[in-house]
Amino acid sequence: MRRNEEDNFNIYEFALDENLNYQNGSLRRLTYGPREANGIRVHFVYPEYMPGLDSRERFDLSKVLIIFSSNLTGHITASERRGILSEADGGTTETILDYHRTEANNTLSGRRIYVVSGTNKGRWSRIVSHTNQIASNRPTVIRVKPPFPKPIDETSVYIIEPNPRRLPGFLPAYSVYRMRYAEAGKEEEVFRKTLNRITFNSEQNLNPAMRSAGEVFFTSLRNLQYRAGKPVYNAGVFRVHYNGCDFHPHNMNRSAYPIVTDNRELPSGIEIRVGMDPRNLWGGGAIMFSDHQFGPDIEPDNPVDNLVKPYGKRRLDDRVASRSSVRAIVPGEGTLDIRHSAFRFLRANMPFFTDVGDRAVTPTGVSPGGFFRDPYPMPDGSVLVSHYPDPIDHFDPDANPDTDIYVVRPRVSLQKEDEFHAGEMIKTRLKSCSSRGAAEIYPRPISVRLK
Repeated sequence: MRRNEEDNFNIYEFALDENLNYQNGSLRRLTYGPREANGIRVHFVYPEYMPGLDSRERFDLSKVLIIFSSNLTGHITASERRGILSEADGGTTETILDYHRTEANNTLSGRRIYVVSGTNKGRWSRIVSHTNQIASNRPTVIRVKPPFPKPIDETSVYIIEPNPRRLPGFLPAYSVYRMRYAEAGKEEEVFRKTLNRITFNSEQNLNPAMRSAGEVFFTSLRNLQYRAGKPVYNAGVFRVHYNGCDFHPHNMNRSAYPIVTDNRELPSGIEIRVGMDPRNLWGGGAIMFSDHQFGPDIEPDNPVDNLVKPYGKRRLDDRVASRSSVRAIVPGEGTLDIRHSAFRFLRANMPFFTDVGDRAVTPTGVSPGGFFRDPYPMPDGSVLVSHYPDPIDHFDPDANPDTDIYVVRPRVSLQKEDEFHAGEMIKTRLKSCSSRGAAEIYPRPISVRLK
């Protein structure tokens, strides 16, 4: 919270009575950092409780820790993509078909385009028009001049030059910190004595949460490298232990989504998250789930590696394999059908709701089905989330979406038997904690805080 426009964001705590009303005098401030570091305003955000360090204290709730993100170091980091990297779904010498380019018609017209791998590798052209057909369950059509020498196919990975008005693009770097939980009257003393930084890369590490096994999970931006000539913009899910060791990527290492955030664990171990784009203006995107991964994975549907779309994933003839398989380009062998080694395969990120059609929920651009943000798991396996259900352009500064609080749950199961799609989802608006004319965000269940 900040108290006015000139204030820093700090972490506060307050208590509720048995009727869920604010207890007078219980509001207290827990963070006391400097106003600025290297001329950058210092903030403390995304607080979470976590268990204390000493197992002998496990029954004493006053001995818990608090984790959060802060830009206390005063560093800045590259925050803009150096190009929109995408993987074609087919095309001709004059067109590119792509389900992931959901921007409004002609948003990208006039920009140069470069094929970085696959068919027509090394070729430049310019976008003369582009037509969004996502609501009609068809890919966006990008038209280019001059034409490419060969027809664009599913092996073609291309880069659209960035918006020059947003470059070079630097924002404050955030790290994850922990500190002791202070007893009343000792908040500032405890903050200054026990503050401990646990991530040390100069990036943006945000939205920390704790997995049931004890690791701290958060979103970390990597934007300082190229892989095989492709600019990497990856705000993915990472983990670290409370003492700062074993900084490690989980999911989203090679993905079609620029940002995956709000990673939280359902009671089953399945994890939920939001996929979005750094250009989005309203903090939302597509809600999705993922298996409880041990480490980084490679999505079949991504522009970073030479993997072609899996069968059943939006192929034009809509064929569905009996088991999971991908088409992989093998040097000297051509394109081969390859099955995943695990009999039960779950895509790295599986959207709750379809990302094509007139009810599509897209992570960026035009979204006929609105967007989701701030998901939080409930004890029964459902998801509490902030949702705007109407069509929206994620880039429209005048959209002014009125988000409400919803509960989302599967009618039967999270995943269909075909292994490539989510099961049928039911979303219910909670009238008691939603309103018309004001946006409700960051929903949380109020419950007894257990260690």
